[in-house]
Amino acid sequence: MDNASDKIMIGIIGASDADRLESRLGREGITIATIYNHSSCKTGCSPSKEVWAHRDDVAAIHKMIQDEHLAALADLGVTPEQINTVYDTSLAEATCPACQTVFSTEHKECPDCGLIFS
Repeated sequence: MDNASDKIMIGIIGASDADRLESRLGREGITIATIYNHSSCKTGCSPSKEVWAHRDDVAAIHKMIQDEHLAALADLGVTPEQINTVYDTSLAEATCPACQTVFSTEHKECPDCGLIFS
């Protein structure tokens, strides 16, 4: 990251998450800069860091984060489709995003896992 104009801020995240991301990307040969964001911290807060990356690395960083997210969901037995399930009262049936039980939209609670819909 030699030229400052080649760096862009890609987000502000918790300090420990920023350190984990920096370490993980470093193992992939991608260097980022994490800078404490003092303006986000007041008394008793959890400090955050700005994450800066080289423009050319942004796509690879996005893919790595997305892959980790999908792997974490898979470890939990959850698919992205489940998370995006919408409880639509205009339909006769709904599918619970938590357990995939199909139930009547007359009910505001999943009969299997108890997830409440409003």
